Amino acid sequence: MLTASASNEARFPAQLTRWLAVAAWLVVAVGVLLRVRQWAFGRAFWLDEVQLVDTVRDSSHGLLLPPKQSNTAPPGWLWAEHVVQLALGPGERSLRLLPLLFGCAALVIVAVLARTVLGPLAALAVTVLAASSPMLVYYSNEFKQYSSDVFWTLLLTLGAVLLATRRASAWQFLAWGAVAAVAAWFSHASILTTTGSLAALGVLVLVWRSWLRMAALVGAGLLWLGSLGLEYVMSLDHLAGSPMLHVYWKAGFPPQPPTVNGVLDWIGPTLRSLLDRPLALTGGALVAVLLVLGTGVLAFRRPSVLLVLLLPLGVTLAAAIAGAYPLSDRLVLFLVPIVFLLMAAPLDLFAWPGRRDVRLLLGIPVLVALLGALAVLAAPSMRTAAHQVTEPQRVEEMRDVLRYVATHYRPGDAVLIDQGGELAAQFYAPRVGLTHIDRVRLALPNSRCRIGAAAAALDRDSLRVWIVFGHRYTFLPADNRDRYRAHFATIGAHLERVSEPGVETDLYDLRRRPDDPKATAPQLRMFGAQCLRIMPWLAA
Repeated sequence: MLTASASNEARFPAQLTRWLAVAAWLVVAVGVLLRVRQWAFGRAFWLDEVQLVDTVRDSSHGLLLPPKQSNTAPPGWLWAEHVVQLALGPGERSLRLLPLLFGCAALVIVAVLARTVLGPLAALAVTVLAASSPMLVYYSNEFKQYSSDVFWTLLLTLGAVLLATRRASAWQFLAWGAVAAVAAWFSHASILTTTGSLAALGVLVLVWRSWLRMAALVGAGLLWLGSLGLEYVMSLDHLAGSPMLHVYWKAGFPPQPPTVNGVLDWIGPTLRSLLDRPLALTGGALVAVLLVLGTGVLAFRRPSVLLVLLLPLGVTLAAAIAGAYPLSDRLVLFLVPIVFLLMAAPLDLFAWPGRRDVRLLLGIPVLVALLGALAVLAAPSMRTAAHQVTEPQRVEEMRDVLRYVATHYRPGDAVLIDQGGELAAQFYAPRVGLTHIDRVRLALPNSRCRIGAAAAALDRDSLRVWIVFGHRYTFLPADNRDRYRAHFATIGAHLERVSEPGVETDLYDLRRRPDDPKATAPQLRMFGAQCLRIMPWLAA
């Protein structure tokens, strides 16, 4: 008969497991609240989002055709958002509702997947990392498809892990294939995950020598390939041939055609870049040590699971080397939870079999060191998450700037929008009561744009001029705003500047003496003798 102390000792691991499980779900709840808080704030759309809003609002263009703007998304996701905007309108909260749901559901799957693969303490660590990850929180509140990528990747990975670790039936393999077939329409990244998972499951089924499961896996693959082929004909073919997307994501590919030296020169800077975005982690050496240890732990304890986790990463890397999918920034956000899982796996060292006294003697110092390392890596993200509860993140607040202009507008004022702000202004100007705005450009002098011509038109028609600066395009000079301001300083006096994240407006009074009547600013001579070109444009 067990003594009371022995009985309590026997029950302690089970009690600890339950408490850790409760803690993990509390972390999930906190992570969901963090995401809902950002969604409820309803920050203004920025350029990339406005481009997609333009796409989903215009069903006449066809959501399976090449996008009207430079941004695009999987056709299933676009159609789902088209239905949302028809039902709820094109507002910030309504159009970000689907990304929010995907982001919150992904966090739930993270907790389930982590607990399926790892022990309760390691699973809790993974959940904390994912719940507070700045990029995972942010893209749960972005009108883009990246939270959908995370959701479908995790769902497929969880399914593949269950197939790899349990005596799954043929029907379960086919059900997984059906999920992959649906996922392809909502997430381009899921294609990479499915490819890697099929390869991993194929290896395992061959090891098992289960021909029935092999037939079911082939059926699942064919089901997915049929769906993918249909999507390729209807949508993906247009994206694959887009030179604009390849140019924009050039840094995500090694020099093409790839060579061994080219790939080696590219991979180091690329991994350092990914450490910043999307992982949002500091301490690359510490991350590398945890990843190596985690891979070793899983190789010893769960080799089939490790195969399922690593092959999609390998497929993604191979696709980047082949120039098919960039290994860059938000496009690989779907891999972030998998990296977190590998980083936390060393905590399972404490659960290795052996004498309990030896494990306590050797394991506790190691456990404390590992927990400390993960805490150091997670601390910046947790501080950011806490700060954003009171100060929600903002990107490009065109809405607030145009509202200020509309509130302080006087009859006779001219409102000019630079190239980076046009789409956002077109979306927000009618909503804040600005019915007419004009576009402005810096252009080389020609028959339609002579130096002084724009200034003369403004002198003739306007008393004051508002110029609104929006998105900073990477292909435009960094000092573009300063050059606009240098031009306006030659024809009027600067009255005020209003700045919000990503967007600014300057007000000039053309009746007052110019700030720089002799045009002495050096910005006027940069990149040739440029002039202001004003083009009428009715906001709609």
